[in-house]
Amino acid sequence: DATVGRDDVATGTILEHLADTSMRRGNPDAALAFYREAAEVFGARLGTTHPRYANTLNNLGNVQRERGDFSEAERLYRETVRIYATHGKRHQVARAVAAHNLGVLMIGILVLESGHPGDDAGPLLEQAADLLTRQRGSASNQAIMACQSLSEFYRITGQPDRADHFQNLARDLAFNQFIP
Repeated sequence: DATVGRDDVATGTILEHLADTSMRRGNPDAALAFYREAAEVFGARLGTTHPRYANTLNNLGNVQRERGDFSEAERLYRETVRIYATHGKRHQVARAVAAHNLGVLMIGILVLESGHPGDDAGPLLEQAADLLTRQRGSASNQAIMACQSLSEFYRITGQPDRADHFQNLARDLAFNQFIP
């Protein structure tokens, strides 16, 4: 069929672009609607365990975090991590980015609620940093961010040696981007 229909993957891609544009223009409500529609399309056409569907859920989590709906953002990030985990090494960078998003969210939620980050934020961030630091190229910026998040986590939890370790690792990763 040469026509693009409402449930075509190309339509889902267009909806994602509209969502991205909406976020850049400061309209998270419109982005939320577009990402939800894109998720419906990808889920129907590709299945709810497909990496493209997982990517859209991760983006939905980002929008929900921006809107302050932390419980929905957490649910979406956890589902994203779960889906990517079923795909093994092929999508480990995407899984690590989603785990990093979830870890940062958990730190933010728990610091707001209790003044202290939760116990599961550290392991999520460590998993993300471990996976990302083993990658090259496009994952290097995410690895730096994951290490910086871990440094902040350990600083908040009163573990300055661990905080310094991850801050130094982030600095080394940034430095190594410029040295072949």
